[in-house]
Amino acid sequence: MDQRPYPGPPLLFHLRMNVLFTLLLTTDLLMFFFTVEHTLSAGVGGMVLFASEVCIRLTCPKHVTNSNFVNSMPY
Repeated sequence: MDQRPYPGPPLLFHLRMNVLFTLLLTTDLLMFFFTVEHTLSAGVGGMVLFASEVCIRLTCPKHVTNSNFVNSMPY
């Protein structure tokens, strides 16, 4: 992340980061839904491990996006 003294990164930086994380979150959700649908139709296999990995990765973009939103709010 960009570390700068007060007033910190500009609003455009936060906007770009949120757009990036939204894109990543959307991609991860699509991959997760595909994995669940495939597992339900074809049975359990190697896709279960992939679905677990995607679920774990979904938490990071949401946390960072929320942190950026809170940090960009004026005091």
